[in-house]
Amino acid sequence: MPTLLAVALISTMSAWAAAARPVPVIRVDTSSILPAAAAAGYSDVAAKAAPAVVSIITERGKEGGLGSGVIISPDGFILTNGHLIAKAGRIIVTVPGRGSDFRATIVGIDSKTDVGVIKIEGEDFPTAVFADSGKLAIGDVVLAIGSPFGIGQTVTMGIVSALSRSNMGIEDYEDFIQTDAAINPGNSGGALVDVQGRLVGLNTAILSPTGGSLGIGFAVPSNLVRSIMDSLARRGHVVRGFLGAVMQDLSPGLSRRFGVDEGGGALIGEITPGGPADKAGLKPGDVVTRFSGKPVRGSNAMRLTVTGLAPGSKVTIGYVRDGRTRTAEAVLGRLPDEKDVAAAIDNSGASAGGISLYDVTPEIARKLGLPSALNGALVVEIEPGSGPWRAGLRPGDVIVEIEDHPVRTALEAVSALNNTAAPEALLRVWSRGSQKFVALPRPD
Repeated sequence: MPTLLAVALISTMSAWAAAARPVPVIRVDTSSILPAAAAAGYSDVAAKAAPAVVSIITERGKEGGLGSGVIISPDGFILTNGHLIAKAGRIIVTVPGRGSDFRATIVGIDSKTDVGVIKIEGEDFPTAVFADSGKLAIGDVVLAIGSPFGIGQTVTMGIVSALSRSNMGIEDYEDFIQTDAAINPGNSGGALVDVQGRLVGLNTAILSPTGGSLGIGFAVPSNLVRSIMDSLARRGHVVRGFLGAVMQDLSPGLSRRFGVDEGGGALIGEITPGGPADKAGLKPGDVVTRFSGKPVRGSNAMRLTVTGLAPGSKVTIGYVRDGRTRTAEAVLGRLPDEKDVAAAIDNSGASAGGISLYDVTPEIARKLGLPSALNGALVVEIEPGSGPWRAGLRPGDVIVEIEDHPVRTALEAVSALNNTAAPEALLRVWSRGSQKFVALPRPD
């Protein structure tokens, strides 16, 4: 039997609190990533970037968590990971060079990308400068800065091992930078910087069976972080665009069948009735090749582009149907979020192991933009930082199978979970247009 590697979120603990705050004014440097002479070392880079990287201690009842964060504005806005601060009763921030700790408040958390924003009171804090993460290349040198295991600020060096990693089952929206710079528990929310000391990513997770660094770490790119951060600061939550089309990647065979170049485009598998794509005249089987004037390079990239736009945005869509290139225009709607999921149901659901479930009815499917033929148990509520949350379940997911047995209702899902003898129940889950497997640990 193959050894399964666990994807671990790199803090030791876990929601929601919101505070109206001024929008942070950040610094951005979009010039190219420049090489540095390795022989000279990276002390200047660390000295430039490290003052803006803080350590974070969270408290919730008798539990505690350790992690890191990055100051992004002189008045104390701080980026970190959502799983670190979720449900925290107290958040204590230590700023390098400051004589006392600071009590932080939560501005907002986006569970879909695991990005959180907190705020400490004060002024003239050192701040990070954002780089354009789109200019990163595989092989670029990067430094990871954080507080692993709570031992104090630590700097490690590596390279960019891969870009645009997705389908890892870590978050709903994934476009990770992969690095071999050592990242360990406590680095969560810390900075990944380039050789000019500019922020290129927010360290989030590692691939490891032990929880320690094995040279495979993941960071949320700074360009994605910036858009999420702005929405959190302005509203306390993230509002995303919605096209109403379930997309999939094209295999070489599908590319030949639909008459498009291999490696480009995204195939529409299903259209939400009455949604923006439907109103624009798109149909299942169409291959989207351009979106808002840019080429489409796969379903995940398409999804990130759509959700990165504001509802109401007018977009031009280039697509291929029956071998002919066509153009359509659409006005994006608003992607349903956790609050929409909760508002769409009544109190007749079921629960198991800290997960609230509900039947997927035709009315629910219509309200949430789910495929009309989808059957299963809708995840309505789940506690951030809990075992099921760490396993990869999110509100809006639909459990369609448990231990190779189809699930049609919430009660069937609860019964199957309660009667599973294995330490972990294997679930097949529909999640945001694709299906994935989740190993759900039994509750303690």
